[in-house]
Amino acid sequence: MNDSVRHSLLPILVACIFYTASSALADSWETTICAADTAEKVNNLETAEKLYAAALKQAESFGEGDPRLFMSIRGMADLYTRRGNLDKAQSLYLRYLTLADHYAPQNRSDRLDIIIHIASISRSKGRMLEAIAYYRKALALAKQELGENSEQVAMLNAFIGYCCYFSRQYNEGIAAVKETLRIHQMRQPDSLQLANDLAQLAGLYGDVHDYAQAEALGKQAMAIRKRLLKPGDVLIVRSIEGLAINKANQHKNDEAIALFNEGFHMAERAFGKDSSDMSVYMMQLAGAYQDKGDYNKAIPLYEKSLTIQKKVLKPGGDNSVRAASGLADCYQKSGNPGKARQVCQDYLKWVANAKVSDEALSKIKNILDKCH
Repeated sequence: MNDSVRHSLLPILVACIFYTASSALADSWETTICAADTAEKVNNLETAEKLYAAALKQAESFGEGDPRLFMSIRGMADLYTRRGNLDKAQSLYLRYLTLADHYAPQNRSDRLDIIIHIASISRSKGRMLEAIAYYRKALALAKQELGENSEQVAMLNAFIGYCCYFSRQYNEGIAAVKETLRIHQMRQPDSLQLANDLAQLAGLYGDVHDYAQAEALGKQAMAIRKRLLKPGDVLIVRSIEGLAINKANQHKNDEAIALFNEGFHMAERAFGKDSSDMSVYMMQLAGAYQDKGDYNKAIPLYEKSLTIQKKVLKPGGDNSVRAASGLADCYQKSGNPGKARQVCQDYLKWVANAKVSDEALSKIKNILDKCH
């Protein structure tokens, strides 16, 4: 073969070698991604993670706009989410979103799903303001794609309301949940979903001290739940509890106590006698007795609540601080400072190696200082 022929065939040879290599890589990627998916389906998550990582590494060579890279990133991110590795999952979802915005802006439904994943991770990690920003971004996209009255729009507003509650943006939360309620009044009238919306909105109105509105909404929620559920269902108990809390927040202690006692045995059956939920229920009833000045009835409820919390919860939670400080205060005001001091000392010993807020510790130590 002379040089001129060799030179003319060289580009063809290079192309053939490149095609063969690319084809082999593509086949390898397809085999790997399918194996990862299969491993995940049979709950072999450790193997699935290794295979998704290998598929992602292969897909990087296809270029940033290649669908195989998108699929690899998404598979890896979803698996991280499933395994609880949320920071890594969110990082990959954010990368996916950046690439999608640049290379596939027309694929809005996929971007909507990714944004919701990002928001949900922020919410689960307690980054509520960050979550709200992503949920609002998803909400705008959902309205464009699915319509103002879609179930997705209702769901996103409910999540915004939830995050607003925990970030103390109560008025913004009320506005969001009102939208959820409006949509469900059209789509799911007289449903449990509607009752849940009413209960969520009632809680938010209570937080802005609009107790009349909170009570009206709470009663609507309970009426629907009583029609649709069996007596003693956990959601009926939650409705009674919500109405009782609303009364307690107004210092209408006799009415609050009556409601808490009405639901007490139902709560024991619904929550479990030694559950964390039951400990909170007892603590709230104790608080109403304490506010009324009936310390003899408050003390055993606080003691039982705190005993349960020490068994089933990690040290230092907000509810345990509330139960311990309430119990100590009741002992102090009923003329038993020694008992009050012992409660505080026992609590501080329990949380010695736990992460407890300065505010919580200060509350306990202030009571301890008064116990002479």
